[in-house]
Amino acid sequence: MSRRRIAVLDTTLRDGEQAPGIVMGPDAKAEMARRLELAGVDVVEAGFAASSSSDFEAIRRISGCVRGCVVCSLARAVGHDVRKAAKALEFARHPRIHVFIGSSRLHMEEKLRMHPLDVVDRAAAMVRLARAYCDDVEFSPEDSSRADPSFLCSLARAAVEAGATIVNVTDTVGHGIPEQLSDVAGMLCRSVPISDRVTLSVHCHNDVGLALANTMAAIACGAGQAECTVTGIGERAGNAALEEVVVAAGLERSGAGMDVRVDPRHMRSIAQLASAIARRRLPATKPVVGCHAFAHASGIHQDGVIKNRRTYEALRAEDVGGRGGSIVLGKLSGAHALRDRLEGGGVTIGAMGIHRLATMMKGLASNLPVVYGHTLAALHALASRPC
Repeated sequence: MSRRRIAVLDTTLRDGEQAPGIVMGPDAKAEMARRLELAGVDVVEAGFAASSSSDFEAIRRISGCVRGCVVCSLARAVGHDVRKAAKALEFARHPRIHVFIGSSRLHMEEKLRMHPLDVVDRAAAMVRLARAYCDDVEFSPEDSSRADPSFLCSLARAAVEAGATIVNVTDTVGHGIPEQLSDVAGMLCRSVPISDRVTLSVHCHNDVGLALANTMAAIACGAGQAECTVTGIGERAGNAALEEVVVAAGLERSGAGMDVRVDPRHMRSIAQLASAIARRRLPATKPVVGCHAFAHASGIHQDGVIKNRRTYEALRAEDVGGRGGSIVLGKLSGAHALRDRLEGGGVTIGAMGIHRLATMMKGLASNLPVVYGHTLAALHALASRPC
């Protein structure tokens, strides 16, 4: 069975920078964009051209140095924004203008102060304007997960008729659940001419921890593009994480049928670069790229992975650019892990010795959570003494 192609749009340089306290200058953005291109990301959303001179300059610079993937700029459904985005992208080999406008009743009444029919007219007009500058135009009905379904379909159809090539389902405030994103994606696929000419995309926020699940649900129901950020950084609790989407889409499971071009072996190094640029430490337990993502502390798990890593690892650390799983010795470790560590260092120890050493290690580890090599060597010397 052929695997369905899923494009990946990385918005670390736009939505990721919206995380409080993160500032990325043009140099940092260009470096990250080149790394994303090298990894095989299909689209780099380089910024929001009308938001600042720094973003405008970053988009222009990225347009000149990134040639193998699409370079995108966000724009409100306002003429000034669309023209600014087009100017910033004028040197891009594959430019995309990404137009958005609120689609939920709350956004239209309280933020835009616009009648729904005027929202439809504005969206169509700005998509047409964007198409006058480039052939690739994405349209996002912001707050899709809280929009009236029939209105959402009408708005999306109007955008496609005006020339949009991508329609983006947005869970802007992390309000949705997987069943809801599935329903919205399926509804748009049935109601809007989604085809080889028009792609359905999905953009989810992680306010209640469902960004990845919601993204995968929308993909399963027809979305052909996933939008994400490196390590999930972004507004409030962030976005669906690039590394999680790439790995989840590529895991071998019955009926998955998903193919992404991004090479997962770049995920760890890109995450480390993003962490350095954002001046934020990468959480140890961060899925896929955290330093504990492939670490095993339970004796039962340690015994299993020593025999066969697949018993407790869904993927290998090497698959995402790591150096292999690690056995962490502590009070939960058993004799099997202890013997494996010693023999790996060229030390042979008998059954009585390993029992004494395990007892001593567990006692020490009650106050010292992790037993490192030098401590283990000292314990081994004590355990080897005659009783």
